[in-house]
Amino acid sequence: MAISNAEGLPSNMKLLRPKPTKAAIDFCMDSEVQHTNSYTYNLYRPIDLEKLWNSAIRQHNRQHKHCTGYLRFDSKNSRQWGWGWTEQLYCETCGYVSESCKMYEDEKTDNDIPKRGRRRSQLNLGIQTALMAASKTANHVGEKIVTMSKASMESLREKDVADITTCGLEKPDLINAEMDGRYNNPLFNGDRTPYQGATQVTMTLCE
Repeated sequence: MAISNAEGLPSNMKLLRPKPTKAAIDFCMDSEVQHTNSYTYNLYRPIDLEKLWNSAIRQHNRQHKHCTGYLRFDSKNSRQWGWGWTEQLYCETCGYVSESCKMYEDEKTDNDIPKRGRRRSQLNLGIQTALMAASKTANHVGEKIVTMSKASMESLREKDVADITTCGLEKPDLINAEMDGRYNNPLFNGDRTPYQGATQVTMTLCE
């Protein structure tokens, strides 16, 4: 399609932000593309990655001296733990499989008392420290973050009490507020029940 430019001369129309010629899903579904997981991004510690590759190369050469195969990440047996990964390598030619290796360091504790379940990753705790100011949630955070958060909430409560006292209200430990909710589906949908059925609700609180 031909259009005129600012000077009135004919010009070909071009998109300012052209779309990619091939979507990611099309790339992964292409029969000629193998090992699509190798094109993704994982977070590794260099020291752990060095140990995995060096030990796997030595062991592979000892067990299969004449093999010229290519070592790859065994994506079928990769295990994700938060942001961290546990990986192992395999050879397509001889079928060699290396030992599984953690690509992160476990949390260090001050005592030797074992905790139930799997140990937490220092990587996950460190990322939560970096995201303290962001609206993110996590199952576990560092003890210092918990202490700082409690101190911050206590300071905010003390400020609220001081502000309410300044306003002359009788009960400074109470905050007058109104709340309303908005559901993700209309009232006439769902089963015949006196209650509101919804999977999500947004609450608005006004002081």
